[in-house]
Amino acid sequence: MQFIVYNLNYQKKDSVVEVTLNAATNVKLMDAMNFDLYKNQQQHKYIGGYVTVSPYRMAIPKDGHWVVTIDTSPNLKHSVKVVQRTLPGSR
Repeated sequence: MQFIVYNLNYQKKDSVVEVTLNAATNVKLMDAMNFDLYKNQQQHKYIGGYVTVSPYRMAIPKDGHWVVTIDTSPNLKHSVKVVQRTLPGSR
C-alpha cells in the first residue's frame, strides 16, 4: 500500500478540503483515530473513495485533527488544500 499523506492538523466542522488530481485514484479524508487504523491495515471509516473528477471537494464533518491520503501511482500529480473554513450560510 503506497500513499501520500496530507496532514491537515486541526480543522473546524464544515471546513472544505479540495483535492486536485491529474488522474483517477483513491482519496480518503480521515480523523486521526481512523488514520491510525488505516496505517495498520485495519477497518476504518473515511470520506471519499475512488475519485474520478478534479477538483474534488469534501466537507469536514466535525472539529478535530484530519488527514487526507492519496494512493500513489507513476506520474500522479496532486494537491490538497483547505479552500474555505465554513460553507456559505453556516456559522
